[in-house]
Amino acid sequence: CNSAPEKAQAYQEAHGPAILFVWDCLSYHGKDISQLPYRERRVYAARLVKELRPYSDHIHLAEEMPAGMDPAVFYDRVVSDRRGLPYSEGVVVKDNRDPSGGVWFKVKQSDLADFELVQVLPGKSGKFATSAGAIEVRDPATGTTSKVGSFKVNDETRQYIYDHRDELAGATVRIEVMEKNPSGTQRAGRFVDFHPDKNQGNDAIAAMQMA
Repeated sequence: CNSAPEKAQAYQEAHGPAILFVWDCLSYHGKDISQLPYRERRVYAARLVKELRPYSDHIHLAEEMPAGMDPAVFYDRVVSDRRGLPYSEGVVVKDNRDPSGGVWFKVKQSDLADFELVQVLPGKSGKFATSAGAIEVRDPATGTTSKVGSFKVNDETRQYIYDHRDELAGATVRIEVMEKNPSGTQRAGRFVDFHPDKNQGNDAIAAMQMA
């Protein structure tokens, strides 16, 4: 949104004001509480949201699983939310005893979808400036193109993909997607690999799979 303020403003006008969901609280009225267990920090987060409510009704405490509820049932309820993304994206798991800086585990649903590789794009800066920073893919059913900027492969493989981008153009790639729109574009896509059964005859892919 920062890179496209006009687009962000148009989206907000169409969908309403932004809503803030509070997950954690590291400081309360100037007091550092970051080393308290998460269970205690959440109590402070709830207090903070309540204190801010007179100033905005768009600030909410993130929902948590009720004590004693089956985690699988709670997860299924979240990902089945009829409002769709982002409400149905998934859940975040946190140890109640952890201080801030502890590990958060994100659990979300995804599916594999086949796309045609249109082109490999370099990264804008850093170590991927001369490597695969993103790929443009085309949905085979609609012909719509979209970009994928996340990779589920190591840096060596990304470099190989970039170095052989001309030979790889037109290949079938598998993308892990959270949602595929009717237009054929994908949301939160991540490159997984080149389809093992749909790229026979491509020497660059064969060499990569043998390495």
